[in-house]
Amino acid sequence: GATLLGSLSGHLRKLDIAPEALFGCLALISILSELSILLRLPISSYLCWAVVALMGASSVLSHSMVASYFPKEASGQANTALHLLHLGVAFIVQWTMGAIIDLWQVRNAAHPAQAFQVAFAVNIAMQTAALIWFVRPATARLGFRVTPAPTFALLPSTFLPQQPSTPYDEARREWIFQLAAARAHLANWRLIGIGMVSLVCVLVSRVSALVFERSISAIAQVLQ
Repeated sequence: GATLLGSLSGHLRKLDIAPEALFGCLALISILSELSILLRLPISSYLCWAVVALMGASSVLSHSMVASYFPKEASGQANTALHLLHLGVAFIVQWTMGAIIDLWQVRNAAHPAQAFQVAFAVNIAMQTAALIWFVRPATARLGFRVTPAPTFALLPSTFLPQQPSTPYDEARREWIFQLAAARAHLANWRLIGIGMVSLVCVLVSRVSALVFERSISAIAQVLQ
């Protein structure tokens, strides 16, 4: 699936069709397939799940999209941060669906079908909201391009010569830019690290609580 979508994206680029357009269409197709499964429409469930699985590979397009918003020297870091975001959000969504399903009592060693339907519906709602945000016709977003270090806009104007007229001024301005970029990158990576560590702590605590509950239940059954 990823190979097919990558090849398709390359051919569409030659026709001046951006990867964002392909990504939006694929996300819409995936949501419609999931809705047909949830609503039990007279469509083959095997076909719908195959489409969902194929559309799941469309996340590879996001890496090429992000690379176009950053300079070449920062595209690797941007893609790494995006990959970490993919993993973190995937864990959060899966944990949320599990928490929703656990709201129903287990009957006959399984949760009722309604629990899975509600969790699936919440997942579809989140995807729909994300797609609406992605394609919203906001001129500020359509014309936006990420700069290497947004911190530059916060620097005092007294430290940056407005019109460098000498090689010294140009070198000074470049040095300040590089220093600000290094500080911004350091702060961003620290935030990503703190976020991932927090996510891991939450997941470990959740798993530990489940293991503890299962152990208590097993001990209680043995004692009875």
